[in-house]
Amino acid sequence: MSHVATRSHGDDSVVSLKGSVSFFAKLVDAVVRRVQLRRAQLHLEGMDDRLLNDIGLERADIHSVVWRGRKLSR
Repeated sequence: MSHVATRSHGDDSVVSLKGSVSFFAKLVDAVVRRVQLRRAQLHLEGMDDRLLNDIGLERADIHSVVWRGRKLSR
């Protein structure tokens, strides 16, 4: 059962769902982001070594690059 916090100010009743909505929105965003990153990882893992080399990656670097990013050389 969920709990909704209410405050009463005279005739006003303020129902605060903002915190709960924010939490669930962040949770959904985090799940969507993880799915996107996993798909990117699988896509890169499906490439042959020649293609990976063309984009400057080695197979051993895929996980790190997808999940942590990489510094661009200038």
